[in-house]
Amino acid sequence: MLKFLIIFARIKFYECLYMINRTKSGLPNRKNNRLRLNLRRERRRYLCGIAGIVALFCCAGAEGNVSDSPVSGRKNAGVADAEAVVDAYMRQAEQYLNAHDLPQAKVYLDSAGLYEKDVTDPEVAGTLYMDYGLYYSLALNDLDAHQNYYKALACFEKAGKTDMSIPIYHNLAFSYIQKEDTSSLKKIIDRMLPLALKHNDPTDRVNTYRIMAFYFDCMYEKSDKQAIYLDSAIYYDTQVLSLFESAGDALHLRAEEIAYDYVHYASNQLKRGTTRPDTLVAYVDKAGRLSHPADTAMRINLYWLRGEIAYRRGQLDDAEQVFHEQLALMNRWQNPNELSMYLDLYDRLSEIAKMTGKHREALALERQKTACLNQIHDAQKYEIVREMETKYEVSLKEQEIIRLTELNHFRRKTNQLYFWISLSGFTALIFVISWLRSKKKEADSRLALVRIEKKEAALQTQLKEEQLKKMELEKYEALLDTHFKKQHISGLDSELEALREEQCRLNEQVGEYADRVQRYENRALHEWTPNTSDPYFSGIVRDVYDLISKRMDDVPEKNVYLEKLSLVRDDFLIRMLERCADLSVLTLKYGVCFFIDMKVTHMAGCFSIETRTVHMIRYRLKTRLRIGKDVNLCMYLKQITA
Repeated sequence: MLKFLIIFARIKFYECLYMINRTKSGLPNRKNNRLRLNLRRERRRYLCGIAGIVALFCCAGAEGNVSDSPVSGRKNAGVADAEAVVDAYMRQAEQYLNAHDLPQAKVYLDSAGLYEKDVTDPEVAGTLYMDYGLYYSLALNDLDAHQNYYKALACFEKAGKTDMSIPIYHNLAFSYIQKEDTSSLKKIIDRMLPLALKHNDPTDRVNTYRIMAFYFDCMYEKSDKQAIYLDSAIYYDTQVLSLFESAGDALHLRAEEIAYDYVHYASNQLKRGTTRPDTLVAYVDKAGRLSHPADTAMRINLYWLRGEIAYRRGQLDDAEQVFHEQLALMNRWQNPNELSMYLDLYDRLSEIAKMTGKHREALALERQKTACLNQIHDAQKYEIVREMETKYEVSLKEQEIIRLTELNHFRRKTNQLYFWISLSGFTALIFVISWLRSKKKEADSRLALVRIEKKEAALQTQLKEEQLKKMELEKYEALLDTHFKKQHISGLDSELEALREEQCRLNEQVGEYADRVQRYENRALHEWTPNTSDPYFSGIVRDVYDLISKRMDDVPEKNVYLEKLSLVRDDFLIRMLERCADLSVLTLKYGVCFFIDMKVTHMAGCFSIETRTVHMIRYRLKTRLRIGKDVNLCMYLKQITA
């Protein structure tokens, strides 16, 4: 148990490390979508049993042996089912994925993949494919990531867990956002939005609205900055923030993710330029409170927004100070992918220096801006050259494919020719062998025919001798049959006489038994009286008594029901009529049967109705007595007479 707690603590530690090392892109961490799925799977994981826990301990090992081969864990699992072992491997793989240890995560994912064919639960299989997709996403292999994501979607649809498909669509959407593939992103949104509205889960709606906001951001940049797209992005940012403020703890999201939503909203408001900068300060401060203190990317975004707000207020000194703090933080961070941010920062500082009369500083900043532009152009040139090299390699590969295709076609034709030649030779060989065998069979059949003729002559002689013997035996058999038939007829006459006497005796006993039964029923009918004083109620109870007595002869509980009828009193039927005055006689009889707790099948046989009709009668009686669906009708009827 101590090892289990250590593993759990290490998982949480790696999650914190991942949040610290998140990039500047401002996009929420796509692995954080697994937090909500982990919460939903937590109950199932802890119920996997002792076998799953043993497999988990075997996989975890000591602190210095976490890289041991997973095969040992598979052997130590013993007779544990495949789903429990796969679940244990996935937990370990998720730990290494959260820690960005992709080689170790791949080891455990491959170990879980060994049991892929043995997994029958589509939900477990879908989770395995989703972990594979997350691994390939982190390894920047979008092709394999998308293949596994779509396999996971198929498994979740088969399991009926459509709510678990939304985080996968969320991860797919962010890969399309990074590529600025708005057409594919629109298809993802068309699938996400109906699912989010159907399940009405606040977390799913937040993820969906966030993706829609980024989609309209991409459309805004692609459409020469049309304001309608920016307004749509701001609208969905507002929906995300309002859901966060209304749902609160009901959202299975980290506060750091919501901080990025506040930053995105404030950034879009600055782009639109219609909102007062003072209004945006509150959103920026809230993003700062929700963000992680060690999140460098968030700090850089906050510095930029605060500097922009101060610049638009006209507080140039404050803006310059904030931008210099941002520049110092970026220099300490030394992220090579932030050239565009450096360019915007140098441009803004240069404008502030010009406005404040610091022309020498403005010149130095312009030179740094030019250096950034040169680096960006060099990177673009490198990308163009690499793209041309890729195209050249692709063309070579295509030529090689064409050559191999032609070669393969020629070899296929040659193989077909060899096949038909071999088939023709084999057919000729079979024909010759068949002809030789037919000749041999013909000679053998002639020889056998001569031998058969000889045997037939000998058999004819034996047949005549046997026929003479048979005629004598038939004569003796006829005499014996005549003798035995005479003896059998005499024996049957005596047996028939005995059976007739037995039949007369049994008829007398049956008549006597029928008279006794009739007398018993008459006596029982006159002796039993209901425990009700009102003649109307007594007639109802007596009718139920007669139905049970006549139609439940083979039911073991018959006497129990008859005894319980003695407990039915006037106040029970009066209370039922007080709650619903228009109850019919038949409905009161049904109420008496429910009062004595008669089974549904017995009640259906007693009243000659179907069992579903009994269920419908119970439902209607509950409705007319104004009691809830979950209330036990028998207990309720007994309580109203207490």
